[in-house]
Amino acid sequence: MINLNKFFNKMPITELSTGSELVLVAELCKCASHWLHDKISIKGIKIREELLTSQYFFYLRSTDVMLDDYYRNLPMQSYNARKFLDKTLEDVMFEEKTEAAWVYSKRYMPDVNLSLTGGDLRNYAYVAMLAMVLTYRYMYNTKTILHINNSGSVPMEYEYTDIYILRDYGNKFAKDLVKIDMADNDRQIEWEAFRLYNLQLGYMSREYSVDEKIDLINKEFKVGDVVLLYTRVKGAQWRTIHKLKSCFPAVIRGITDKEIIFEYYTCIETRLTRKKKLDSARSNIFTQVDYDRFQSRIERYYLMDVGVDIYTYKEVVFFLKVVSTDGSMQYFSDGEKDVLLFLSTPDTIYAVFEDRGIEYNKDRFLDEYFANRKPVYDLFLEGNVTILDEA
Repeated sequence: MINLNKFFNKMPITELSTGSELVLVAELCKCASHWLHDKISIKGIKIREELLTSQYFFYLRSTDVMLDDYYRNLPMQSYNARKFLDKTLEDVMFEEKTEAAWVYSKRYMPDVNLSLTGGDLRNYAYVAMLAMVLTYRYMYNTKTILHINNSGSVPMEYEYTDIYILRDYGNKFAKDLVKIDMADNDRQIEWEAFRLYNLQLGYMSREYSVDEKIDLINKEFKVGDVVLLYTRVKGAQWRTIHKLKSCFPAVIRGITDKEIIFEYYTCIETRLTRKKKLDSARSNIFTQVDYDRFQSRIERYYLMDVGVDIYTYKEVVFFLKVVSTDGSMQYFSDGEKDVLLFLSTPDTIYAVFEDRGIEYNKDRFLDEYFANRKPVYDLFLEGNVTILDEA
């Protein structure tokens, strides 16, 4: 019996919190049975409650995984086998297998590989490959990664979403373990992954009533809170998730039992960043007034027409809590020179709002997104660039 923690050089795993994580454990069980002739144990590890009635949980239970009695004694239900891999991938042909990386490519041995990894379940095939690499790492004590080398191929919808979820959510098992090359494309894979992550937990899967939205707002939001306000393209049919059209940071300025009011900001730049951008276009014609210009717009929406965070379904306009999977480049001054840095979305919003003097629930924002560290903006104000370099 092998404890799941043995496959990861991380802090002890205390909870499995995404459907993709359950799929990865299920595939590890297959690998352990095939190559190690042993079983995987997740005893002592919690499973997120929303997942206990999901297809992912029942798929995991169809393996020989060792579970705590509480989970083992829950009612077992059937799952849709067509939505998961019904085979192991020991016959998949990797383009290269070294101690450094196992390289998979659609172009390599397509007659063999596409029969194993093609079609609608390709996303789970990549998860299975990650499980194979993790098993190899465990057997030979290596630091091997999975390299998906599809540089000449445009991704299909949802093709990489489970790998992205494993990289960005929950325990982030795939972070630093998977490298993906793909052709230039206009897919919004981070958005696809965010949607699928919530669908795995049972959210964003149906229409929500105004009363449900009000209850969620009263529980999670207050006037003055910062959110991300989105619009997306609506097609003739809703068979796909539909691409995002715009995303702006916004402050909630009013809440009633029928509508919600936002003030949103389209220029997401500090004054120094704005100055650098304008002067690089045409120098010596802009003034401090141009650098300081910072416009906002007020929009109000009836709650029946706007999606509320995880209670979003088909609404064209919706808002979410601030996510950390994206960011921006911003300039800072250390007193001697200007420095261009990539900032996460929370860091970007904090820097721009503080620099521009925007009124918002600062304390709640700091508690939510900076519980364990200081914002980059504050580090520069303190002149603490050394701490920034170490962060």
